[in-house]
Amino acid sequence: MSASAPHVQDVTELLAFENLYDIHLVLHSYGGILAGPIAAAARDRLASVIYLGAFITRSGECLLDVEPPTTAQRYREQAARDGDGWRLPASDAFLAQWGITDPEAQACVRPRLTDFPFRCQTDATEFPQNAHDGLRQAYVRHTDPPLASLELRESI
Repeated sequence: MSASAPHVQDVTELLAFENLYDIHLVLHSYGGILAGPIAAAARDRLASVIYLGAFITRSGECLLDVEPPTTAQRYREQAARDGDGWRLPASDAFLAQWGITDPEAQACVRPRLTDFPFRCQTDATEFPQNAHDGLRQAYVRHTDPPLASLELRESI
């Protein structure tokens, strides 16, 4: 089972249990890689997918495949050195990396930073290539500041 599978299951079960339809699914950052699997599992419940500064993978790719190579290497090293090989430790460095420069926003986000299972970055997403067919999609680009890590795959 992929590390992102519980995230996909959480969203699809929420849609089913709450009997939700015509949903505009907004995905940010890592959440973008869940679009294909969620569309495959709950396509009939979605009106659109909006990628809000999100990473997008094709089936068979993982998050590290769409990160800049220097970022992917840094994450691998951090997980090995400081995360017991299985997690990416939370750090204030993410605030700058994510473009959070406002002190008030930093104060809000900082205490909410948590370690992240490294497999969520290394496990490939798997979904049918046609999972998005006919589904309205839009990408909202991060421009202030521009984030180089998102430049690799923001076309849908």
